[in-house]
Amino acid sequence: MSKKKFILASLTSVTLLGAASTAVAADESTPPASGVEETSVAQVRIKVVDEAGQPVPNVAIDTLVNGKAAEYTTTDQGALEITTNGGDAVRYRIAKRPEGYEYVTYNGNPVSNEGELTANAANLQERTLVLKKTNNQDQDTQSTQKEVAQVRIKVVDEAGQPVPNVAIDTLVNGKAAEYTTTDQGVLEITTNGGDAVRYRIAKSPEGYEYVTYNGKLVSNEGALIANSASLQERTLILKKADNQTQESQSPKKEVAQVRIKVVDEAGQPVPNVAIDTLVNGKAAEYTTTDQGVLEITTIGGDAVRYRIAKRPEGYEYVTYEGKPVSNEGALIANSASLQERTLILKKTDNQDTQSPKKEVAQVRIKVVDEAGQPVPNVAIDVLVNGKATEYTTTDQGVLEITTIGGDAVRYRIAKRPEGYEYVTYEGKPVSNEGALIANSASLQERTLILKKKTDSQGQNDNSGQNTNSNQNDNSGQNTNPSQNDNSGQNTNPIQNDNSGQNTNSNQNNNQKPDTNSSATKVTPAAKDNNKKALPNTGDSSSILTVVGTLLSGLGLAGVAKHRPKHFRK
Repeated sequence: MSKKKFILASLTSVTLLGAASTAVAADESTPPASGVEETSVAQVRIKVVDEAGQPVPNVAIDTLVNGKAAEYTTTDQGALEITTNGGDAVRYRIAKRPEGYEYVTYNGNPVSNEGELTANAANLQERTLVLKKTNNQDQDTQSTQKEVAQVRIKVVDEAGQPVPNVAIDTLVNGKAAEYTTTDQGVLEITTNGGDAVRYRIAKSPEGYEYVTYNGKLVSNEGALIANSASLQERTLILKKADNQTQESQSPKKEVAQVRIKVVDEAGQPVPNVAIDTLVNGKAAEYTTTDQGVLEITTIGGDAVRYRIAKRPEGYEYVTYEGKPVSNEGALIANSASLQERTLILKKTDNQDTQSPKKEVAQVRIKVVDEAGQPVPNVAIDVLVNGKATEYTTTDQGVLEITTIGGDAVRYRIAKRPEGYEYVTYEGKPVSNEGALIANSASLQERTLILKKKTDSQGQNDNSGQNTNSNQNDNSGQNTNPSQNDNSGQNTNPIQNDNSGQNTNSNQNNNQKPDTNSSATKVTPAAKDNNKKALPNTGDSSSILTVVGTLLSGLGLAGVAKHRPKHFRK
């Protein structure tokens, strides 16, 4: 009887163990409740490498994530990893160069030392910053900078289809060249790692036109640093002209959805925000819903630009170094998936936040010629936060503007002064305008350049006569309508290049008080004529001229050239 009880107890134990195992397995396989929403964690990786693609450790990196600043240091592998939330705006820059390295520069400005991105919970966002080793590195290190690097430029239409036979201008380390895209709309350039590469569409092919925003071309040019460690690929976009066939337009007819969200730094939605949009050159304004959302329905492949048109009351822009960040963006609509972007505003703080915006900032615009000499009295058009004003440079060629830190300042030469012309490149004026953000922490100084006209030099021919309209006749009288003042001073700054030239542009020679600065060559015949018919003006300068002429006949013309200073103006 005890044996049967033992068998029953054993069976009972096995049954209970099986049930427990089944319950555990069921518990492990049960998914979480659908109503529980997990936080979308996003990973960002910043790498710092040299021009040979080797990691640079111990680099101080400043970051700004949703308005919160922090400083990190790269690991021995030259990497920095940041964990944040999907949709967060992340800005980053090299805070300090480590010893033995320097910034990569282009036209004197650092490049590839900072950037920004939007964190994506769906995949790792990785960006690379580049430093170069200083010249005192050993030869082995320098030789690695010669490693070959590949750059690929693709030109596509708004539907993502390749555009062949597009002329592309390139500038690689100051050397210009022109290429043409292949049938696949691709241009590949082979260069050296670390080379600065600039590229732009030289001419839109027939049937295509540039994508524009506010009347300006977008997505038609760019710049990068070639990296021998990996292929650098960039994409330029053209749009088909309106006269294209229906078949070519059909790929763009698929509907695409774009969602723009506006949140504060805590991730809370910001309603009633005015958003300006530009979809394929067509501008519109929308307002976010109570959930801080704006949804746009468009066509797949459409270029969409968006920005906060006006901050709602109680909010202000997130700024970095005095510049607004995370207030605008651009994307290509995709009919295959929803494109979602996030803009960020921060709530104002009555005292602390408002006070930095009231700090005075100074902007200085200088206008010089190609020799670096100041150009006075130049009319400058200035646009500060949408308010237009015209100024004129001082005698030192300077214009100083007082404004508020963070103000956007645009400036340009409104009119060339007489005797000057624009510096041009490929027939277009350069160095005649610019833009900056006023900074209350330091003076912002910019320089514009004009060049002197080559046709205003006023040279004389070999006969001693001035070929300029300011000519002297044989009698020694000035045919120019400009009159002489009592001092006999030459008021025309143009000088002649012959042997009888007066080296002082404001002084006449000893022969006559000519107001034309083109000093004619003194011939023996002219000296004889002057002895016979001397000018009779009655002033001290004419008397001195008579004395000078007589002394010249005696071979003592040098005495007349050293007349007392009180006869000069």
